[in-house]
Amino acid sequence: VQSPACLTLQAHLVLEESNDGRRCLSHAMILASYFRKETRRALIVANLLQNASFESSSAGWRANNLASAVNLQQYKSSHYPAPFSSYVGSGFLEMNTSQPGGSVAQDVTISTQPGQSFSFSVWLRAAPGQNPVSGSVALWGLGGTQENGSTNFTVGQAWTLVTAAVDVQNSGHTSLRAEIYMTTTGANFDACGAQLINAGLQNASFESSSAGWRANNL
Repeated sequence: VQSPACLTLQAHLVLEESNDGRRCLSHAMILASYFRKETRRALIVANLLQNASFESSSAGWRANNLASAVNLQQYKSSHYPAPFSSYVGSGFLEMNTSQPGGSVAQDVTISTQPGQSFSFSVWLRAAPGQNPVSGSVALWGLGGTQENGSTNFTVGQAWTLVTAAVDVQNSGHTSLRAEIYMTTTGANFDACGAQLINAGLQNASFESSSAGWRANNL
């Protein structure tokens, strides 16, 4: 009988560059690698979103908060001349709102458990030729007693990664909502390379607790 693979877990703290050049802790995710004598396989973290890269469609995404004030449209990179292409792949989502707080969102059906951590990340920019735009990125646990995490942003024409996370405290959630709120009105926001993942760690974003983490070496 072949012995089982040796499972090695590595917790990686994911650092992001902020607009002013400082590096800050955004969220943590876990990567698991299985080691065998012959092979090494990396466990891929699944993206829970539909049409996350907006390559050919925005299906699954919709105007949500103040929906009647919100417009959204999927475009190919060729919509703008170089170097204003999408950050990843060949598509992006463009959106605007006529009222502060208009949003675009996607709901994902999933039963979460207390102690799990999820993060929603998306690359954002002001559309080429426009002034900086502001808003917030939010991740909601819906069903039961809802909870959420959010991150405010102001972005210019450079693609900027913005992340919101939820460390699940309450039971009964039946879905997660990834949402982009727009505060700036009458201006186009672009989104690309969205991702919603189960971080695989307890209290990965340190939103309300560091439970599960401990001093280890020395």
